[in-house]
Amino acid sequence: MSGVSGLDKVAHCMMFFGLSSLILWEYKKRHARENLRLLLLIAFAAPLAFGALIEVLQGALTDYRSADLFDFLADALGVLLAWPLVRFFLKKYYRE
Repeated sequence: MSGVSGLDKVAHCMMFFGLSSLILWEYKKRHARENLRLLLLIAFAAPLAFGALIEVLQGALTDYRSADLFDFLADALGVLLAWPLVRFFLKKYYRE
């Protein structure tokens, strides 16, 4: 993805948006009225920790990859964008 500047950041954002969206959607469908703190931990903290771990491991364990703060920030943006969109679709299309 080195041909277009910033395209890898878009890919990071989209992947983590998808990951958080799926987690949010499934959790809210199965546990609609349950613990919001647990949902936030699962849908936000877990993907962010995963993204941070990936960046640290890339920098520490490989010679051909490096940790990139902007990759992590793109991951975080994707995670944060998931909440309003999933909430919109749950309200619009999923009724208990």
